[in-house]
Amino acid sequence: MYKKIFCSLILGAMVFSLSALPSLMDKHSFDSASIQNLDVSLSWESITFKPVNNSDFFVEVYYGKKKYCPDVRLSSSTLIIESKHFDIGSKSDSKGCEVMVYIPANQKFKKIHISSTSGKVMGDLPYSEKVTAQTTSGSIKFETCITDFFDSSSTSGSITVSELSCKSLNVSTLSGTVGLELQRSLAKNSSISTTSGLIFISMPENSQISVRATTSSGGFTNSFTRDTFNSLVNYSKAINGGGPLLKLSSTSGTITLDSNTFITSPIVIYEDDPETEIPVVIFDENDF
Repeated sequence: MYKKIFCSLILGAMVFSLSALPSLMDKHSFDSASIQNLDVSLSWESITFKPVNNSDFFVEVYYGKKKYCPDVRLSSSTLIIESKHFDIGSKSDSKGCEVMVYIPANQKFKKIHISSTSGKVMGDLPYSEKVTAQTTSGSIKFETCITDFFDSSSTSGSITVSELSCKSLNVSTLSGTVGLELQRSLAKNSSISTTSGLIFISMPENSQISVRATTSSGGFTNSFTRDTFNSLVNYSKAINGGGPLLKLSSTSGTITLDSNTFITSPIVIYEDDPETEIPVVIFDENDF
């Protein structure tokens, strides 16, 4: 049998606050039946999505000054949440803007598009045909996400989804960590790539996929086949007979492909991204 250890990655200084949200400055409500798409374009503001058991769609903005609050409006069938001042994040009085989006639990979207410069993107997303989430330095952390196609990218922010159900995905970062726990087998070709960030992806034990993994100086582990490499990797393997191609690539970060059945603990990203715990598979000598 094999065992697992956890690798703690220090991503920044520990900054943790138990303070409450700033003052409620703006609130909007919409008929959920009129909304088919969600388009979010923020700069320094953080945004959280929460499911609710009602038929109304609410957006709340917590901040100290109303004139700096994002614009919230419905255009045709698209709910738009957009920064008014893209440069205000550099000012000392601009910190702490929180956007809360309360979505009916049974809501279905055609498209969800989220972009942010330095603000965090968090929460639970209901079903959407396509989900796009992009940041420059802000982290992306979804507890749940249900979609046909998950498309996400970040320059230095981490991308993690604790429960991701999708047919295909395209995820990329330069230096941010990628951590995904798939709840279903991929149905179409997919890819995950980083330059120096780590990649951890887990999926159901019966998943039928073809894996192609490449690294220059980072290691690679496939817990399905118990293959492990410590450096240069150019790896291909059919899992459970093979299926859609999953490309995994990192220049200097390690790559781990795991089975949901054996995950010791869920992926954890702490607030403000000071520390990340990513499962790393280690095999006993008796396994070989």
